[in-house]
Amino acid sequence: MEGSLWKPRLVIDKGAGGLPYFRHAIKRAAANILIVHNHPSGTLTPSAEDLEVTDRLVEVGKIVGIDVVDHLIIGDYEYLSFKEKGYIV
Repeated sequence: MEGSLWKPRLVIDKGAGGLPYFRHAIKRAAANILIVHNHPSGTLTPSAEDLEVTDRLVEVGKIVGIDVVDHLIIGDYEYLSFKEKGYIV
């Protein structure tokens, strides 16, 4: 949606933490998850919200025993890896 002002809204309910994002992984006894989302603008720079949500999901993963191996942002035939950039250690 080039030129669009539409912005997805991601809310992590403080009561639920990031658990809803791990529901399928827990049901399937997964050891790891990979988070992926796109930036329709093509800009790969993570927003403050992207960084905050990733940190929170990594912490939830530690609690439930499922590692977040990476978070990828996809845009304009390129990607940004949070792992490669050091946002996930």
